[in-house]
Amino acid sequence: MRRDEKVRFISLKTKITVVVALLTTVTTGLLGFYLVWGSYQALRLQAQEGQLALAKTLAWQVNTGLSQACQAVALLAERPETARFDKMAITREMTLVTTSTELLDGLLLVSNDGHLVAKSLTTIGREDLPPREFLMKTLQHTGPMKNGYFLEAYKTKTESVAVAIGAPVVQHKRLKGLLVGVIYLPIHTIGNLQVARIGKTGYAILVNENGVALTHPNRSRWLKDIGYGPLVTVWKDKKEGVLQFENQDGQEILAAFATVESVSWGVIVRQPAEECYEPAFNLFKFMTLFLILTLGATLWVSLVLSEKFVRPIMNLAGEVGHYESGRSDLKRLGSLKPKDEVGLLAQSIGRMAERIQDQTIAREKAYARALRTERKLAETERLALIGQFSAGLAHELNNPLAVILGSARMAQESKGAKLRKWLGDIHEQADRARRLVSDLLDFAKPVRVKRQNLDLAELVRETWNQIPMDLGRYRLKCHPNHFKVSVDPDRFQQVFINLLRNAAESMPGGGEVRVEMQRKGNRIQAAVIDSGKGILKKDQNRIFKPFFTTKRGGTGLGLAVSRAILKAHQGQLVLESNKPKGARASMEWLVV
Repeated sequence: MRRDEKVRFISLKTKITVVVALLTTVTTGLLGFYLVWGSYQALRLQAQEGQLALAKTLAWQVNTGLSQACQAVALLAERPETARFDKMAITREMTLVTTSTELLDGLLLVSNDGHLVAKSLTTIGREDLPPREFLMKTLQHTGPMKNGYFLEAYKTKTESVAVAIGAPVVQHKRLKGLLVGVIYLPIHTIGNLQVARIGKTGYAILVNENGVALTHPNRSRWLKDIGYGPLVTVWKDKKEGVLQFENQDGQEILAAFATVESVSWGVIVRQPAEECYEPAFNLFKFMTLFLILTLGATLWVSLVLSEKFVRPIMNLAGEVGHYESGRSDLKRLGSLKPKDEVGLLAQSIGRMAERIQDQTIAREKAYARALRTERKLAETERLALIGQFSAGLAHELNNPLAVILGSARMAQESKGAKLRKWLGDIHEQADRARRLVSDLLDFAKPVRVKRQNLDLAELVRETWNQIPMDLGRYRLKCHPNHFKVSVDPDRFQQVFINLLRNAAESMPGGGEVRVEMQRKGNRIQAAVIDSGKGILKKDQNRIFKPFFTTKRGGTGLGLAVSRAILKAHQGQLVLESNKPKGARASMEWLVV
């Protein structure tokens, strides 16, 4: 990398901030959100359970008073004095029961023809007692009783609601009359449900088993059937629970309902959901704001801390950059007293710079000595190589020259066919000497590459057609059929002439030569594969040496020249046996 090249990276400060932000979000953020949401849901559930507890409490209070009143009426109806219609005795008993029972405001003894036999001293006016028509109607329904009594609600002459507890008076298995206990709702806790407020706008209602409203904040709903509403419908089905629904005005309502067990009545408590959940929502807003502020504060602290930690490192990096450009000497850092880990790092860098500087001076001196030695060795090697090439060339040229001289002498003494034979030998050996000198010149001179864009598969097919051989016995197969590359066409044609000729000559009986090409990253790979006799183990390490050949008439320079051409293309050439038979010449070079 050049010194003036601009380096692009994510700064350490950014990394620290991002890591802290992620950790904060994953830990504080997610955990905090889980706790906030869990708390909000818990408070909502608590509000629902509170509504249900209130409904059950009210139902229990109503049940306690009503059960005592009903039992008192039922027991009094079974007394002998009541069945004998002993007016003085029964009046005294009814007054005593009325006084001692909390909800009872009066007791009436009525004959089966609807006439009043006796009544207790009451705390309510005569106009609030049940009328004779109501009593006659009630007498007709004494059959369907529960626990020896039954309840009927009626509207008084003062437009209030009262409840009549009726118990039949039977003598000798014959209905003789009706004992009626009166509960005047406006003066009791039961009646006060209609004026009680739950929260700001919530209220409670009391309904009988048929869904008729006994108490309701809206007077027009008194003794009206409200069983069609969702609350009463669900209460009739489940008897106890919580329901959230949307009313006709689109307002969410949270309601709870419970049953008055002794009389199968229902207490329903309802309140706008917004009021019920207001504490939970306020806490949710507060905790959410607190969580956001906590996350923001954490991010701010992470920025401050990252600045505090990264700034000394950046200063140290600046010092190292100045040292790299020669404008600073880091050795002075080694004498500084460290205050923290960054100071300890600076001190270590200073000491390291001092050692590097000493080692650099020593290395430069050693390099100078090695360079002088290398030059001497290179000169010696060059002289040895020249001598080796000279000896090899002399040896290689000696054979064709001897044949040429002998053939020329014999040609002087021959005529006809023999003359032509000797002249042919002279021509062959002279051509071999020419090729030897030509290959040697190709090997000796530096390879200069002039790349061009071409179809390598097409170049292989053209080269194959230029090789003198019996094409009827050989087949060439290229894969793929077209392969675009950038190479020197003349040089690569020379490489393929050598490799394709070697492949064909290794299969005297004919066969198929395959050429495979592929692109792998920034490298091009090609291979020439034959099914010939392959490469002997003893020859594996010598095939690229100059003047080594296993072919009759070969110069031993073709593979060496081919490898030099691949090196000029920033590549390499490898020749190896191909299992189960044949040889594989693998080429690889860099894409430019």
